[in-house]
Amino acid sequence: MSGNVLGMARVTWVRLLLLVTIGIGVVRVLVCHYARMSFVQAYADYKHLDTGTFLGLEIAKREVPGHFDSAVFSLLCALLLLIPLVLRVGSGTPWARNLALVLSAAGGLNTLGSLAVPSPWWYYALTIAMVALTGIVIVLLWRTPVIEDAVLRHDLEAGASGPGTG
Repeated sequence: MSGNVLGMARVTWVRLLLLVTIGIGVVRVLVCHYARMSFVQAYADYKHLDTGTFLGLEIAKREVPGHFDSAVFSLLCALLLLIPLVLRVGSGTPWARNLALVLSAAGGLNTLGSLAVPSPWWYYALTIAMVALTGIVIVLLWRTPVIEDAVLRHDLEAGASGPGTG
């Protein structure tokens, strides 16, 4: 990944943003698991259910949309981005960049879908931050130069790793 963005290499920015995105994804998964009643309350408020009564609370608990699966899928897409990013995106391999773009887009769209269901305000903030960071990663990956010629790519990798032994 050649090119600098704000004084740092593009690959450094992508890795940094990806780590922050993964961190936000982990927080989203944890709050979905441990703060479920906040989601129940947000859903009850949206549906105008009285959570002060047993029946209103039980209906809200039963009908609240599942956020956990969406958060886990978004985190999984971000974690799977580590494979092509660490292995080959930096060297200009086309399959790695394309795989990274597909995973980023799938995770970003899935995360964006979380905004369509009632949630606590802080979950919306985490979701918007994750979508924004994923969008920046997609732009940086899209602008990554791809070297189609495998021999040239190998020669560039060998030259970057230092003097050869042969």
